[in-house]
Amino acid sequence: MAELTEDYLARAAEARAAASLEVLANVRDKHLTSAATWEGLAQSKLKIDALRAGRASERTAWFS
Repeated sequence: MAELTEDYLARAAEARAAASLEVLANVRDKHLTSAATWEGLAQSKLKIDALRAGRASERTAWFS
């Protein structure tokens, strides 16, 4: 599922690039908000993946 995190980060980069090209402040802010949201989703996905890996190792240890 690392590819999903990479997709989120790629979308954030696209939004930041769009913001850097934008002339209108409100549209630039919209792109920056979008980038922050995508980055937040990527961070959440990394945390979820870490929790799932930890739980899987606990289950493995429990049944070993």
